[in-house]
Amino acid sequence: MMNEVVNVLIADGRKLFREGLCLVLERQPGIRVVGEAEELRDVPRLTKALCVDLVILNLTQQTPDDANTVRAILRSRPGMGLIVLSLSPSIDYVQYLMEAGASGVLTKECASQELVAAVEKVRAGGVYLSPALVDRFVHRYTRSGSLEPSQRALAPREREVLRLIAPGHSTKEIAATLAVSSKTVETHRRRMMEKLNRHSVAELTTYAVAQGLVSLEAMM
Repeated sequence: MMNEVVNVLIADGRKLFREGLCLVLERQPGIRVVGEAEELRDVPRLTKALCVDLVILNLTQQTPDDANTVRAILRSRPGMGLIVLSLSPSIDYVQYLMEAGASGVLTKECASQELVAAVEKVRAGGVYLSPALVDRFVHRYTRSGSLEPSQRALAPREREVLRLIAPGHSTKEIAATLAVSSKTVETHRRRMMEKLNRHSVAELTTYAVAQGLVSLEAMM
């Protein structure tokens, strides 16, 4: 999403809810709501027709099949971001969504300022989780030890790159910070994905948070 203005599509079955989100977002410079979708089946078509950069998707049922919905929407316009709104989502459910490619997950209790912050974070190429969800992710992985100790350790430079990827810095910004080329940053990212068996920036970010490589404040 490289445009100065991010084009947003809101997908929700309730017109009043969509109108409320429109009012919140359109007060922000650099955010333009270009369309609304009442039915999920209309979202892929609209993302193409309206040149959408970011979808805000309200999911109510919390089923594993929602991950397929996220994948289908993202396939309709490669490079597009997607933020899910969900009422008290479980950690397993959040993980399904992130693995499917969602760039952010917010609880419906979030304030309007948090939604705007999420849009800005995703717009910059980062990943956003509601603070309560980040907390629960860290608690779960720390308590269960579910990250495999047998995974190959990251090299010091790879850890540096990951610490910058997780808060949402772009490849160009990371390259400038570390005084390396953008191609070098991309190489480090690809190698980390291979080593850790992670397949997206969202999955790398989840790993970085769980391992304590980035602080909770950096993700908010």
